[in-house]
Amino acid sequence: IFSTYFSGFGANRPNVVIVMTDDQGYGDLSCHGNPILKTPNLDKLHGESVRLTDYHVAPTCSPTRAAFITGRWTNRTGVWHTIMGRSMLRHNEVTIGQIFADGNYHTGMFGKWHLGGLNEGMRPSDQGFDDSLMMTSGLYLPKNHPDVISAKADHAIEDMVWASQLYAVNFNNSKQFKPDKYLTDYFTEEAVKVINNNKDKPFFLYLSHWAPHNPLQALVKDYEKHSHMKNHTKQVYSAMITALDRSVGKIVKALEDNGISENTIIIFTSDNGGAGYIGLDDINKPYRGWKMTFFEGGMHVPFLIKWPNEIEAGQTYEKRIHHVDIFHTILGASKINAPNNIKYDGVNLIPYLKGENKNNPHRTLFWKDSSYQAIIHDDWKLIRSKLPNKPVSYTHLPLPTNRELYI
Repeated sequence: IFSTYFSGFGANRPNVVIVMTDDQGYGDLSCHGNPILKTPNLDKLHGESVRLTDYHVAPTCSPTRAAFITGRWTNRTGVWHTIMGRSMLRHNEVTIGQIFADGNYHTGMFGKWHLGGLNEGMRPSDQGFDDSLMMTSGLYLPKNHPDVISAKADHAIEDMVWASQLYAVNFNNSKQFKPDKYLTDYFTEEAVKVINNNKDKPFFLYLSHWAPHNPLQALVKDYEKHSHMKNHTKQVYSAMITALDRSVGKIVKALEDNGISENTIIIFTSDNGGAGYIGLDDINKPYRGWKMTFFEGGMHVPFLIKWPNEIEAGQTYEKRIHHVDIFHTILGASKINAPNNIKYDGVNLIPYLKGENKNNPHRTLFWKDSSYQAIIHDDWKLIRSKLPNKPVSYTHLPLPTNRELYI
């Protein structure tokens, strides 16, 4: 297997860091034009990266993560949608963690997995990750902790999350335990240890944040930074984004302190758009729709990629890409071949970002979730469902207002 995957022992093989947030909408960055949020570390990364403005994911977390982990459309992996508490990714799928590990990379997954829970054979440590610090529930701190302030909307999903979640993680299949700080900071600081401990060998780090997914809980010190806001929920949510921004700053600093930032690829993105049920109306601007919908607000999310000395910083890439492309992009950059007996989807974006390939990476993208379906082809998008009153909607993209048009 090792000889099949790995194509060279180049001394300068890049490290790879993926920072994936959860339910973070396109408008949740000040560098995307948000007039209220302040994300200085992400803004700095934006200036040093390529900004991909037409990046599409699935509208819920598990399909996006399965496609990223395997480099395959969701119809191939069988992960059409997100279902709590069941094994979703098939045991025989070959993951990006396994391929990097067999390519002599140290591999780490920190945070949300959501592709099989604690079931044997389905955990990150069973899927190629040397270090696995996995979130096993969903509170950022205990509900009544003095350092946390919360916001809760009146919605059934909110009720379910607040009633069911605990404050718990596990490490490499250990018993569940309580971390010792706010979850976003905890995952970040533990991920920094991977960077510090592996500065002399290539590593693949998947930092998979839970934030800003509900339950909305923020540190009081971050909440107080947003006292100019009139809306309590907005203030809590913005404070959670502040913690994410701090996380990115710590990761970048660790790479710089260890002298390896010039040889590290950093990708920042979200698994899907923001959720409507938390009660905020602008997190997916300029797009309409929410998580769990095939409108652009549910599946059009931020994407930044930085690779110093290899792709030009500060540019904007406007052609359409898909979440399966991350798999092939980071393997291609690392000179690692995926197994040749598996049907893959997606493309290596590096030649496109370097201007070596002028074509569109994708003319057509499609999604399916039971009876709910969507397809984008060239500048047109079709959404079909048996559930809404209007069974078919057509949208034309792009528009001068950068919004979808409902006909």
